[in-house]
Amino acid sequence: RHSILPFKAFYVWLDISEPDFIDTVNNFKGFCTTGKQSKKILHCINDIFDESRILKAVNPALEFKIHSLIYEIYMLNNRLSKEKCNHYAHSEAVKKAIDFIDNNYCTEISLKVISKYVHLSPIYFHGLFEKEVGLTPRKYVTEKRIEHAEKLLEISDMKLADISAECGFSSQSYFTDIFKKAVGSTPSEYRKNCCEKYAGQMLK
Repeated sequence: RHSILPFKAFYVWLDISEPDFIDTVNNFKGFCTTGKQSKKILHCINDIFDESRILKAVNPALEFKIHSLIYEIYMLNNRLSKEKCNHYAHSEAVKKAIDFIDNNYCTEISLKVISKYVHLSPIYFHGLFEKEVGLTPRKYVTEKRIEHAEKLLEISDMKLADISAECGFSSQSYFTDIFKKAVGSTPSEYRKNCCEKYAGQMLK
């Protein structure tokens, strides 16, 4: 997709001499995330760029910001590892259901469809899923759709009707209603706020 936002690419070089830091960073597994949990990392990176533009040299303040970045990456890596462990702790039926939802939430899937896929009765599966995941299957599907919609609103100029359809919502009005309840703003307001935020960052 093409983007309506002005992106810039940066190359970050971290020269770390402490063996503990080197071992920790080398053991990180590759990951890419654009969700809310990565905002602290983005904030740290922006601070590093701002500091380096002003001073043009390494100093205690810049070193602190670099260490803050490493810490946030470390914490995010731990969080993702825990989520992965939690996934493995689920029963086989729930793990299979989660994988199915993650790959098909943009389509019209229902409790009946998911429970049939994992070969369980709808009532039993509903209770099992909610007990292990902490959300009903319907709420889990909705969360996945909202996350996908947020990304499309942030990085694309797709029409709201097209985003609604691509994320699996039955209509644009239903999409707007559910999105506002989950996020606190309408899709249009969310996109406008994102554009204003990025425009403000580019002007700094």
